[in-house]
Amino acid sequence: GVEGAEAYLKYALKKNKGNRDELLNDDIDNNDDDFEDDNGRMMEKEDEDGNEDHLSHGSDMCSASKSTKNNWGFVKICKPLLKQCLYQAGVEGDQPQGLAALDGLSAHVRYMMDHPSQRSKAMELLQVQALSQNDDQKKLVYEAVQSIATQIPRAGHDVVGLGTYLDARAGWTQLAKEYALTRMGPTIVQGESQLFQSSGAVLVGIEYIGEENPNYWIDSGGAMARFVFV
Repeated sequence: GVEGAEAYLKYALKKNKGNRDELLNDDIDNNDDDFEDDNGRMMEKEDEDGNEDHLSHGSDMCSASKSTKNNWGFVKICKPLLKQCLYQAGVEGDQPQGLAALDGLSAHVRYMMDHPSQRSKAMELLQVQALSQNDDQKKLVYEAVQSIATQIPRAGHDVVGLGTYLDARAGWTQLAKEYALTRMGPTIVQGESQLFQSSGAVLVGIEYIGEENPNYWIDSGGAMARFVFV
């Protein structure tokens, strides 16, 4: 488990080296065919050999994450390993950066929709805008957000497909940013976001549909958080 955690942290830091400005200007670079078949069903992208092609993050690279990520021991266990990775990056002259999975984001959004007293500013803004009679686009965004969080197709749709995810982008990105910056809470799954921030990382952007695994789309809407260590 510890070896897996160390391998993941090294991967997360090394994979996301680069220019800070480039992080803030990422575009969606996905082909619709990677995600839906002719019947609109969510599909996994395959490589040339027909094997499933997953972007590697916690679930694939860090065996320790499966046993620790859903409790509050994740940061405590992995922080010493992260410290070693940061030190090594400093020796090599790199500016360390990290890409954090946002496990549990969809469940968090559902909870916030059902419990407005929890004071999610991002959700409150979406709901207020959706009630505006003069802005059908804001209503469309909120309905798409609801559909992703609940995995219930919107009216007139048979599936929660790529179009729903694209319609929800503006709202889901704000919810993801709020979730990534929240350190503790009843619906917060402790993970890389909390780990990186505990070591001085700053959130620089949300990579929307940053993970192609359909299971991750269901769990987190496909969003991932990019951090720079300063």
